[in-house]
Order: sequence, then C-alpha cells, then structure tokens
Amino acid sequence: MSSVKLYSEGVLSITGISNVFLDKYMPEANGEFVKVYLYLVRCMGDSSKQCSVSAIADHLNHTETDVQRALLYWERQNVLRLDFDAQKNIVGIGLLPLYDSAPTSVPASVPTSAPAAIQAPASTAIQAPAPAAEQIESKRRSYTIDEIESFRKDDEVSEMFFVIETYLKKPMTVAQINTVLFWYEELEFSTDLITHLVEYCLGKGHNSFRYMDRIALDWYNNSIFTIEAAKCEAEKHNKVNYTIIKALGISGRDLAQSERVFINRWTEEWKFELPLIEEACRRTIEATHQASFTYADKILETWKNNGVRNMDDVIALDQSFAANRKISVRTTESTKRTKFSNFDARNNDYDQLEQMLVKTTVQ
Repeated sequence: MSSVKLYSEGVLSITGISNVFLDKYMPEANGEFVKVYLYLVRCMGDSSKQCSVSAIADHLNHTETDVQRALLYWERQNVLRLDFDAQKNIVGIGLLPLYDSAPTSVPASVPTSAPAAIQAPASTAIQAPAPAAEQIESKRRSYTIDEIESFRKDDEVSEMFFVIETYLKKPMTVAQINTVLFWYEELEFSTDLITHLVEYCLGKGHNSFRYMDRIALDWYNNSIFTIEAAKCEAEKHNKVNYTIIKALGISGRDLAQSERVFINRWTEEWKFELPLIEEACRRTIEATHQASFTYADKILETWKNNGVRNMDDVIALDQSFAANRKISVRTTESTKRTKFSNFDARNNDYDQLEQMLVKTTVQ
C-alpha cells in the first residue's frame, strides 16, 4: 500500500501530546487505538518515519484492519480526518486541532505544504459525519474460512460468537458470521454492543439477521456505539411507536419497515414532538378512517412548511385556514352575484299578461 501524506491542521508540538487528548479522548478510547494516534504524532515530528497503513501496522504489530479501524474511530471523534482516493484507499491523514469544547471557528485551511489534491476546503466543518450508508454498504464482504478462524483466536470475538450462538440455540451460518463481522469491523461495534443487539432483537421476537442488520445500521447512522445509548434509543422508540400505534388504531401486528421510515422522518429529520405526531394521527383517522401513514405524513409536512412546532401553532394555523376559507366563500358568492344578477329586476303583473295573452288568442 502506498505512503500517505501526513499533515497537521493545528499547532502541534512535535515532542508532546495535547493535554486535551490526554484528558478528554484517551480515557474513553481502546488502548490499541491510542497507540495508533501516538505513532501518528511521532511521525509528524520526524519526516524520516514511513507513514502508511501497512507501516503503522508493522511498527505496532497490528493488522492493517486494526489500524484502519483505529483511524476510522479517531475520525468519528474529530481527532483526525481521512482523505480517500477514487479506489477508497487512504491517501491523507489530517491531525485536527483538539478543543475542550466545540470551537467557534474552523481553521481556514491546511498548511500549504499539503498536496493540493488532498487539501481540505476552507468550509470543512470540524464535526465530520459518519460515512454515508452507501459507503458503509460497499464495505460488506464475505470472509474466508481462514479469516474467520483468525477472528476466533481473539478471545473477545470468540466469546462474542459463543454468546450469540447460545442466544440462538444453534451454531451460526457462514452468512450470519459475515454479518456479525461486518458490525464488528465496518460499523466498529464493540463485542458487548453486538451481543446486546442480538439479545435485544431476539427479545422482541425477531430472530432474522436481516432485521438485526437493519437495527445495527440504524444505530450506526444515529451514532449509537454504547449499550447505554442503545437502551435509551430503544426506550424512546418504544414510547413513540406505542403512541403512534395506539393513535392510528393498529393492533395485532408490529410496524412495517416502510412505516418506521415515516416515523424516523417525523422524529429525527423534522424533529416533531410526540404530541404533534399524535394529533396528526388523530386527524388522519378522523379524515380517512384508516391507519394511513401517508396521510399523516402530508399533515406533518404541511405543519413543517408552516413553521408549526407546538399545539398553539396548530390552533393558530387552523384559525388562519378557517378565516381564509370564509373570505374565499364570500368572494365566490360576490362573484356569482356580479355575473348573473347585475341587472334591474322586472316588476311584471303576471295576471294582466295572462289576460292579454288569452284576449289575443281569441281575436
């Protein structure tokens, strides 16, 4: 694997480690990940040091996968930034300045000594998002028998496999093992979090690894990497799902994946509070007499576009709509009178007209 250009985006001592790193980042990190970061700082101060994923792996007696996992971890922690080429090989590692709290501004650019092809744009934010779902999915692969056996030599991984198979009450298939290793290597879940994931899904009556994989990706996309965070997320979703199921009159079944997509949009993307979602569901039943997530979605989208954030806003919007509707009705009625009644009414004596008609006919 080719060498990568190592550069710093902040003031970094070539002989010391930032106190912020020691105080804030190191205590929560895996010890092997800390080794990788320390070696990167060492390389920054000595241009003779070879810097590549393979060189770091050789120096620290790690596998290249271990090094890549460490680099991705530090990228998520905003300690460094990784640059990739078209083939998704690492071609740049940028050490970011560390702060006790979020910085008020972002460094304007990387040093001019960094190659133009991997310099960061001036607008790059310190808070780097997790890789997109498509990027993560592209990393799925099938592990060879030798690779799986190599993983089994790791005590933590071996114990994880044992616990999962105990929960399943049967040995895992090769496909299931590949899925678990995808969570471990690419999503960078700890072995404890993975066993909790399997236990959580089985507890809900879902023994499908396809279902478990969807939950794993949801956790990854929502930056859930601890058991505590997973429990909080489950409790929140259980309350939201139960409330929506009850409001829409759903019974005897779990929510479909397409329905969960709607709920995630309402709660995660549009940030609606639960009472507003419940009100939208109530209005859906009132209007359609069925559990229509599409109809509820249209209601909430209208509220979002009108800046609705609470029930007072809903009431104000309803009143505005009613007032505009009355104006529209009055305008329509006025238009009708103008079009069809804009003439002087005739005041005829119909008895006299009838007599004249009869008289004329007789003559």
